[in-house]
Amino acid sequence: MLIIGTFDTKGEEIGFLRDQIPLGGFSAIDAPGQPFFDPEANRAFIEALEKNLPSHFPVIKRETHINDPSFAKDVAQALLNLLRG
Repeated sequence: MLIIGTFDTKGEEIGFLRDQIPLGGFSAIDAPGQPFFDPEANRAFIEALEKNLPSHFPVIKRETHINDPSFAKDVAQALLNLLRG
């Protein structure tokens, strides 16, 4: 999951925020066949996250696992795009 933000010294948001969520899991041990594989728990976490984020905070859901190379590539590209402005 990638969350990007720029804040001032008082914690006030001053920059763009974005969240990319890998719907297939968040760690090596919650992948299919691993000991903590629990799609229901992942869904509950994602729902709670979305419910508690500010409404202007864009959430991009990805049908992949966090350790999938395509997720890493896309997140890295999104970060580069934001840094370049």
